[in-house]
Amino acid sequence: MGYSPIMHFHGYYWRGLRARRQKEIDDSHPDGPRFAVSDIPPLKICHWLRKSPPMHRGTWETAAAGVAWMVRCHDGIADLVVEPSPWNTTEDLRGATTAALGAGRDACWNYRLHGGEQVFTAVVCCPNLWEDLACPLKKHPPGR
Repeated sequence: MGYSPIMHFHGYYWRGLRARRQKEIDDSHPDGPRFAVSDIPPLKICHWLRKSPPMHRGTWETAAAGVAWMVRCHDGIADLVVEPSPWNTTEDLRGATTAALGAGRDACWNYRLHGGEQVFTAVVCCPNLWEDLACPLKKHPPGR
């Protein structure tokens, strides 16, 4: 599957105004004053694991289950996307994202919507390949 036999996957979702995200951009950095409690997406995908528990949207034991959730999130906003992805979310993108997650690489789909909104759908590997971060569920310890 990937680099760790206990790897699992956490999902995060943000939908909001691009202008708000730009205004609160300091909250996207772990050193930002409100980083942990702000729903603003972090600059690094793995830093979602540092956010407070209400930001957590789900946990899956397989990459494919995490990607299925990403597809469901995309399907809910597909008609509002300003510039549709050149990827087919049910085949090409699903396969590439599943492979990336299975190899321990985090995934994020980011879409601009009509009305000035933006959507980030992220699935983060846990334990994480990029940083030694605690599991938001605390049933899996940090580290590899």
